[in-house]
Amino acid sequence: MAAGVPTPPTRVFDPWAFPPPVVVKPRDGVGATDTYLLTDRGAMDHFPANFKAIVQPYCPALPMSMAFLIGPQSVVELLPCEQSIEIESGKMRYRGGRVSHGLENRVADIARQAIAVVTGLFGYVGVDVILRNNEPDLAIEINPRLTTSYIGLRQVCQQNIMELLLRIVCGEIVNPTWNAAEAAWNV
Repeated sequence: MAAGVPTPPTRVFDPWAFPPPVVVKPRDGVGATDTYLLTDRGAMDHFPANFKAIVQPYCPALPMSMAFLIGPQSVVELLPCEQSIEIESGKMRYRGGRVSHGLENRVADIARQAIAVVTGLFGYVGVDVILRNNEPDLAIEINPRLTTSYIGLRQVCQQNIMELLLRIVCGEIVNPTWNAAEAAWNV
């Protein structure tokens, strides 16, 4: 929140930094790999020390992502995608997602705020956000790389997204157009 972007408080691994429930995850993780939901003090007491991890309060909400194509002349937002996150015995798993029509403005508002405060972003960049009912939406993380949502986005984009990416990084202005079709993927 220091840059004015709503985010959950985050600390270097210390399961006692916040009261349960908390999420413990790698600083440089992908796809909820090695991500855990610790729901009570017992789980926190038995969790192994991991100094490369971060901890955040658990914020139940709708997990979403939005990817951007960023070049020297422009930033183009792609469609938002809903993320399917499964929690089983305290372990969080990314199970895929679906392109989400109808939430473009809400997801874009928080995702744009996140990328605006990070200098040097270039190419394909994904932003994970959560949409909450009665509290401000939060930016969770920025992924400066191709994300899994590409699988669905390429199904509904009328152009080749990689061609658009090459054109935008070369300084061209691009405007993707979208089919109204639904697209979903599993991992």
